[in-house]
Amino acid sequence: MSARMRPRLLAASLLLAAGCTGGEDFDIANTAYQKAVQRWTQNGPDSYSFVFTQSCACAGPKTGVRIVVRNNVVESRTVVDTGLPLEPQFNTRFPAMPGIFAIVADALSRGIFYIQADYEAEYGYPYNIVIDEDGVNLADNQTYTVTGFEPLE
Repeated sequence: MSARMRPRLLAASLLLAAGCTGGEDFDIANTAYQKAVQRWTQNGPDSYSFVFTQSCACAGPKTGVRIVVRNNVVESRTVVDTGLPLEPQFNTRFPAMPGIFAIVADALSRGIFYIQADYEAEYGYPYNIVIDEDGVNLADNQTYTVTGFEPLE
C-alpha cells in the first residue's frame, strides 16, 4: 500500500473513532472495521480489480462496475452489462477500495440505525455492506457489494 493511501485510511479511522456512538452493535462493527482496515493496510495490493455494485435510491448504474486500480490509481471503470466506460459524472460513486472503506466509516460515524459490513478474510476489504439510515424509510436503504476481487501484477 502506498504512503498516499495510508493517510486516507487513517483519516477515515480517526473520523470513525471520533464520531461513533451507539451501543454494543456499533462497538462490534467498529472493532470489525478497525481490524479490516489493518488487514487492508498490511495486505492490500497496490494494483487490483473488482466489480462494485450498489443498490440504493441514488444516481448511477444499478449494475456492476468493474474498477481497475493500478499503483493505487483508478485506471478504468467499466459498466459490466454494457462493456462501456462509466459516465464520468458517476466516478465518485464507484471508488477504489479506500472509498469503499470510507462508506463504512461514514455510516458508523453518523450512528445510523443499522449497518452490517462483511469483510474478506485475507485482504480485509468490505465485500458486503448494508446500511439503513433510520429504520423507517425504505428509500434510504443502501446495499453495496464487491465481487471478483483480483490482485493484479
